Amino acid sequence: MTVFETLVLILVTLGILGLATYFRVREQRYLKKKTKDSLSKDLREEIETERSENIRKAKSFQDKLKGFGGEP
Repeated sequence: MTVFETLVLILVTLGILGLATYFRVREQRYLKKKTKDSLSKDLREEIETERSENIRKAKSFQDKLKGFGGEP
């Protein structure tokens, strides 16, 4: 191998190691985020909608249960 080929090989190797390091650091930052911060806006809205719907259903169930004389 010539000196030029050796330098190119070293530069390519360093480039690959640099990219691997960059992606690893980026992944670690993402994994350290709280779940609510890492969710997309649409998914967050969908979860909030489902949560409010479940609260409404639970309240409706409790009201019907009271109508039958059951204890809440």
